[in-house]
Amino acid sequence: MTDPHLAVNSEYPNYIEAVDLETNTADTSIFTKAADGETNFLGMCWPGTGVWLDPFNKAARKWWGSLYTNQRFKGITDRYQFWVDMNEPAVFASEMRTMQLNNVHKDDNMNWILHRDVHNAYGSMVQKAIYEGLLERHDHKKRPFILTRSYFLGQQRWGTYWTGDNWNNFNEMSGAVNNILTNGLTGVINGGSDIPGFLDWGRKGANDKYWDWLVSNFYQLGVFMPFMRAHGDELGGHMREPWLFKPHVQEVIRQTVWQRYSFIHYLYTTFYFGSKTGIPIMRPMFLEFPKDFFTFTLSSQFMFGDSFLFAMKNTPNVVDGNGQSTSYQQVYAWDKSYQKVEAYLPHGEKGDLLWYDYSSKLPQVNENGDSVQFVSRMQKLDESLLLIKGGTIVPLLLHNEALSLMRCINNPIHLEAFLDRQGKAEGSLILDDGISIDSNTSKYRFRFENNRLVIIVD
Repeated sequence: MTDPHLAVNSEYPNYIEAVDLETNTADTSIFTKAADGETNFLGMCWPGTGVWLDPFNKAARKWWGSLYTNQRFKGITDRYQFWVDMNEPAVFASEMRTMQLNNVHKDDNMNWILHRDVHNAYGSMVQKAIYEGLLERHDHKKRPFILTRSYFLGQQRWGTYWTGDNWNNFNEMSGAVNNILTNGLTGVINGGSDIPGFLDWGRKGANDKYWDWLVSNFYQLGVFMPFMRAHGDELGGHMREPWLFKPHVQEVIRQTVWQRYSFIHYLYTTFYFGSKTGIPIMRPMFLEFPKDFFTFTLSSQFMFGDSFLFAMKNTPNVVDGNGQSTSYQQVYAWDKSYQKVEAYLPHGEKGDLLWYDYSSKLPQVNENGDSVQFVSRMQKLDESLLLIKGGTIVPLLLHNEALSLMRCINNPIHLEAFLDRQGKAEGSLILDDGISIDSNTSKYRFRFENNRLVIIVD
């Protein structure tokens, strides 16, 4: 993790180098300036009083990016990628918790820019500086990975984002979904939320029943975020590594991680097409079904790629084994508690779209064989509602319950076909080395028709 500031310290080599570069090199502005345009802006953050990068000019970005080479950044190898934090910019001991809006930057032509005019883009420009540095580190042959907390339109060109310091409650799950869906519509398609919530873990103990199903639900949702990771604030209470929870919660976490492994080729393929078209990974229902006006109001379900529909469990109300509504304080038996989950199933433009329950593989039809419009389930806390469109072929990684994705990424791939009402299905698969910028990409299209599977290699 790195931040866009340097401690003001006469013994700190990076600070000394930057000051020397600014002082002795013409047309060079490394740090953001105060309103007078002469003195460096000084702001408090984790290292204490610091100077802040001016990422709006090439010279500053090039110097900052050079700090990320293996020679400059001690102790790293090519395996190390980066996470940039506090790049809103977040400044402590400031009335607005950020730098003054009358601070100034220099653009590539050394023209002045007011911070108030570019504040929202500051974080993305810091990410761009690191991206350019990592490209140089790898001789433009390998793909950089940079995770950022602050981002702006166009950020998708330089890396991934997460939604910031969220709270550990059910409302935050809904908030994360709305955030990611909205960003996706702007072209910023790769992001996620801290699982199972970053802040406020000091209120209850790890063994409280509230955390049992909050943690379980958050991980179940996280499987379908473009970027999935667990992260939390060590200052806010106890640690929450998966192995610290009860065995049944650990099992839920384990199953969600394996489910993510299973879907990794489907996800990668969806990312590939997203990088070409800008169509997001997580999609609001109306994006996939724009002529179905009912989808315009849906906020508790979404599409994962063009095939899967995930319905959220985001309510703190559960039902006990006797069918009585209760709250988490009264839940005594994990396997006898349920949550109500509902989903709307669009019928498509032709009105005959078939959906399958992904867990049971059963089509969602009534006694007459017609597609149902609504699904309502009472699900146990270790279950989730995932549906898939008929007419889909999904490539699944056979992970064999591996302990990490890298241990199984080259395992065989299994194809699952969910037929439409005409007995047809199709799908795609993109394979490459996952590392190289100019990797040889293998493109496969699958088509099932007349009880026959056809594989087309493009």
